[in-house]
Formats: sequence, structure tokens, C-alpha cells
Amino acid sequence: MTDTVPDATTTLGPRDEARVSFGLHAKKLADLATQLLAHDVDAPLGDRVRRALALREQLDKVVSQAVVAEREAGASWSVIGQAAGGITRQAATERWTPAITAWHDNGRRALKRGSGLTATDAAANLDYAYTRLDPETHRAFSSTLDAVRFPEQEADRIRGEQAAAIEARLGELRAETAHLDHRVHHSADRADRCEALRHRSQLRQETARLLDQLAELAEHAAAEEHRAAAERCRAEAATDIEFAALLDPQDAPAHS
Repeated sequence: MTDTVPDATTTLGPRDEARVSFGLHAKKLADLATQLLAHDVDAPLGDRVRRALALREQLDKVVSQAVVAEREAGASWSVIGQAAGGITRQAATERWTPAITAWHDNGRRALKRGSGLTATDAAANLDYAYTRLDPETHRAFSSTLDAVRFPEQEADRIRGEQAAAIEARLGELRAETAHLDHRVHHSADRADRCEALRHRSQLRQETARLLDQLAELAEHAAAEEHRAAAERCRAEAATDIEFAALLDPQDAPAHS
């Protein structure tokens, strides 16, 4: 166990990412609440109400992110319902499923893709924000992350999750490829066979990329096996493109 802040290259698991997301929303709420203390005397009437309502809207977002974090930590909907004032499991599910769906749509990440920041950057910023409240406390937020508390176990868990996700996608690709195999070998339409070959080539290229990723997560012997399979997929993808070019009706010579 360590209290060292993870560096920017550290991969955080979804549970830590959810904690970071909750922390970011809580900080924004705190900032909005603090800003309510300063009021422009020349502001139009109703300004205080508008700002207070904005605060309430942000509070709703904090609650939604709290639910996401609790779910990632393993809380059941029944537990969440009890924490939310004793509402039923079904009521809790209906209320916060949209937040869970949005969370998964964003890849279970605290920050939007392309934001230029990592969750570990955000965690360090939250640590800094807390020191303004309590200068004697260091790493108040980062110290709660699994990547800090249990670095080796968390790294293993993340690798396991990543490998499982890759395996799931590889299963989908195998099924899609099998469907295309049937079209390639049995379709009577030349153009359809050509299209199936090109599509199968794309799937095989994606399969190769995923096998390379799986190799990075695996032990040495398995890693070599995955890399060899990736090379076979690339060779098969190239062959598919070659056959597609031969079958392409647009490239066929015109009959006189």
C-alpha cells in the first residue's frame, strides 16, 4: 500500500474514474456555492434566484455521479434506494439509469475523450483544491483511489477487465466473420462476394489490432501466440483484398 499520487501514465479503472467524476462535480458545486456569497448589487432582480437554481441543478448532477460511483463500487439498486430516502429499488433504477447509460456511453471515463486531460491530472487538481481548505492535508483525494491504495491489485484488475472486453469483441468479430465466410463461399452474386471479401478484410484487420492489444496484457507465452495469430489475420486480410480485386465487376473486361 502506498500514498503516492499516480502519475499521468497510470491507467485508472472505472471505479477510480467514477470517483474522479464525482469529485469534479462536487468541486464545481462548491465553486458555485462560494460564488453565491459575492453578489453584484447592480445585478438585475432575480439574479440570486437564477444562481441558486443553477446550484440546485449542479447538485442533481452530483447526486447522479454519486450513484454512478456507488454502482461502480458494487452497490445494489436496493442499497442506493435506501440511501436516497428509502425509495424502492425500481424507483432508484428508473431515476438514475439515464446517468448510468451516459456513463457507459462515455466509456466509463471521468473526462470526455479528446479533453487533453487524464483522470490522474484531475485527481491532482482535486488534491490541490482541498489543500486550500486544509493546508495540512496532502493528497486528500488521490489517497482514496484504488490505484494509490492497492496499486498492484488494481493494475491486475484493470488488465483483467481490458482483456475481458477485448475477448468479448473478438467473439463478436468471429461471429461476423463466419457470416461473411458463408457469403464468400456460397453467394451466387459476384458483387456480393466482392463486398463480403472487403468487409471480411476489415474485420480481420480489426481482429489483428485487438490481438496485438491482448498480447500486451498477456504473459509471455500467450503474448507470442496472440501476436502470431495477429500476423495470420493480417495476411488473410491482404488475401481477401486481392481476391476482391479479381472479383470486382468494375474491373472485369467488357464482353464484345
